[in-house]
Amino acid sequence: MDAERIQGAIGVVIMPDFPGLDDDILRMALDKWGPHVQMDMLIEEMAELTQALLHARRKQGQEPNPYLTKEVIEELADVIICCRQLELLIIGNDTTKTHSNMVSIQIDEKVKRLYHRIMPIRERR
Repeated sequence: MDAERIQGAIGVVIMPDFPGLDDDILRMALDKWGPHVQMDMLIEEMAELTQALLHARRKQGQEPNPYLTKEVIEELADVIICCRQLELLIIGNDTTKTHSNMVSIQIDEKVKRLYHRIMPIRERR
């Protein structure tokens, strides 16, 4: 990735809007099973993604993109869904978007820190 593309990413929320990610359905799941069960599910799904990534990493050098497997994609989708539920729990009914802004601020700060770690000072704009 070149410097302009990295610079363009600074200050932009990275998580894309997935069309199938229906907040109403995710809230219904939170209401039906409760936040503790859904957070346990997030932990389980993250562990499954970790395992899928470890399996894929063993194939490194054997395939052009060992991480592009059905297993990794499925587990990544599960983690994204559960993370969105966590985000909905954090945001709650906050009409002022204060909590959502707090998450966005953290993302922005962490992406900027990453940018400064990977780009030499002379190449930063």
